[in-house]
Amino acid sequence: MVRCNKGTSAVELGMLLPVIVFMFLGAFDGGMVLWTRHTLQYAVEETARYAYANPTASDSALVSKANSYLSGFGSPASCCTTYSDGSTTYRQLTITYNYQWLTPFVTSSTVTSTVRIPQ
Repeated sequence: MVRCNKGTSAVELGMLLPVIVFMFLGAFDGGMVLWTRHTLQYAVEETARYAYANPTASDSALVSKANSYLSGFGSPASCCTTYSDGSTTYRQLTITYNYQWLTPFVTSSTVTSTVRIPQ
């Protein structure tokens, strides 16, 4: 019996292409999340250096300094808190950003970076 094999490759491509596309989009998005995390961490660390060198800087000045390093991110949520563990007083700067995934069916991820600065 002779069978016609025309179209077999098209069917196989149609079955595998969505899986391959999802894999590439997932890898791309994973890299972008890591890049976002690294950029946020860089911004908080540089702001911590600024705060350590200028201990009288206000919380709003620190938030604007952190946002100056994040010009491509719009306006991520930033906050400064001051607390004490008994012997040392700390300022804590936290930056939170909601990353929107390109991969379908994946919700947004919250990326957060925090640094603690002794006063």
